Amino acid sequence: MKIEIGIDEENRKTSAEALSKLLANTYTLYLKTHGYHWNV
Repeated sequence: MKIEIGIDEENRKTSAEALSKLLANTYTLYLKTHGYHWNV
């Protein structure tokens, strides 16, 4: 099945990598913040 959403494959890969890093960084920040105060 071919994915056709108007973004070429190389840009989709780049976007997916960037979003993956953003999600990981956000989760890391959440965990570190949660370590300082439980009600976050």
